[in-house]
Amino acid sequence: MRYARFRVHALALAPLLVARSAAAQAPPSRMELERRIDAYLAPLATSGDLSGTVLVARGDSVMYERAFGKLRLGEAAPNTPETPFAVASLTKPLTVIIAAALIDQGRLALGDPLSKWIPGFPRGDRITVEHLLRHRSGIPHRVTAEADEMVPHTAEDMVRLAAGRELAFEPGTSSLYSSAAYSVLARVLEIAGGKPYADLLEEIVLRPAGAAHTANADRPQPGRPSGHFRYPARVKSTSRNLSFLVGAGSVYSTPRDIFAIMRRLTSGGYGATARTALVRQSSLRWNGITDGFRAFADWDSTTDVTVAFAGNLFTGAADLIRRDMPRIARGEQLDPPVVPTVSLRPIGAAARARLAGVRFDVNPSQPLRFDSDSVALLGDWLLFVTSDSTFFSPQDYATVRVVVGANGEVDALQWGEGPRFARVKE
Repeated sequence: MRYARFRVHALALAPLLVARSAAAQAPPSRMELERRIDAYLAPLATSGDLSGTVLVARGDSVMYERAFGKLRLGEAAPNTPETPFAVASLTKPLTVIIAAALIDQGRLALGDPLSKWIPGFPRGDRITVEHLLRHRSGIPHRVTAEADEMVPHTAEDMVRLAAGRELAFEPGTSSLYSSAAYSVLARVLEIAGGKPYADLLEEIVLRPAGAAHTANADRPQPGRPSGHFRYPARVKSTSRNLSFLVGAGSVYSTPRDIFAIMRRLTSGGYGATARTALVRQSSLRWNGITDGFRAFADWDSTTDVTVAFAGNLFTGAADLIRRDMPRIARGEQLDPPVVPTVSLRPIGAAARARLAGVRFDVNPSQPLRFDSDSVALLGDWLLFVTSDSTFFSPQDYATVRVVVGANGEVDALQWGEGPRFARVKE
């Protein structure tokens, strides 16, 4: 699935919990917080649904940090707090910090046309640096074929690929989340900054924050894990070269490094331009999903609590952690989650024929297909068959219902208690 258009809705998780929440108490001590978090995470770790590092902090102090799972599932080497996971779209705010620094230095301006930096780019006279930053350029989200994503790429390579694709709309007239636009922006930053993106990242973002376990995908880094998807009775590893997401999803990092970057940002250490661009309503909510990796980092100014997670097994465990760790840090008493168990069913021939090849507006470019009689996919988003009209989504623990119209045709997918994704008419 092209994850940019997919939104996880925590309400879909509610029926899976036997949650007991007492009235909020005073924030627990470090020892008590560790005990409560360990108890909460235990069933997720025991089931094998949790593989990654969880960090909870108050102010500048890390109160909890623990790694779970393996670098490569089925092997012995464990994840550690220093394991650098692919953090996907958490790369984008780091790119914004670089752009803000170059703007503050007078080397770049929001109103600069793309043609100033990359002459000959189609409609480059109408696309501005601000359009690239705000997803208003019209450049499609993806400009690569599957084969392109298996080999190394530079930002200059990505500009050539983006230049070969038609714009989705006239620049500035609409909005479309676009990783490819951020890769084009990365090339602009290289030209304006006079250095490769990885060097700008190191000098402007990482070194000042002391983020020693973070690097761009094109730089060697020991201990990088594989990303994983959990299929029935097996786990599938991923192998794409994430350099094609330069500037957009190409960074490997740890929760502690992301926490350090957030603290520097919110304290003004990267300058007022960066802080104004990224800190909205006195909070931060960064999210990333790619290739079996899942990451998020949230900061709330009211409590000054930060929760960060990065992992290499894409399950609904991350969303439970994201929802409930701030509550535990505030002093709420929560029972551990009940990890869902799923009874798979082979889909009937008529239902399979009705669903196979149908496109939905969650991801219009990827039709629903069947990997087996009991597993369907939207792109690489797994759906386990539980009946002829329902699926279970292991990535967010949601029940997905097939909505059929009066004419017997599939109309939509209803995602838990959240959104309904309509069928794309051919």
